[in-house]
Amino acid sequence: MSRKPKNERLAKQLEEALSYHRKGDLDRARSIYRRVVDGDRSNADALHLLGMVELSSARRDAGLKLVANALRVRPLFAEGFFNDVQIVATVLSADQENDPDVLAICGASARSEEHTSE
Repeated sequence: MSRKPKNERLAKQLEEALSYHRKGDLDRARSIYRRVVDGDRSNADALHLLGMVELSSARRDAGLKLVANALRVRPLFAEGFFNDVQIVATVLSADQENDPDVLAICGASARSEEHTSE
């Protein structure tokens, strides 16, 4: 987190929500993120993380709106976008010795490393 919420209570709630988010308890995380956002509409971290919960819960429109709001609040929000990455890999051909899923993730990882060094 790069910026603290307006008060200590909201800061603690944000940390609590993040803890539930990391554990995969998205309903509980969503509820707490929502309270933080309601208490501080300019909290880019809470807006972004609530947006990520909504996106991963198939609430695409709500999630995109929240992420857009986070960007309006803090346009140079790049560090937050390294939290969530989704990769879809389709293996078109593979040898019979290696697991195609492993080959796909190795390829994605190599491309990711190449992209970050550019």
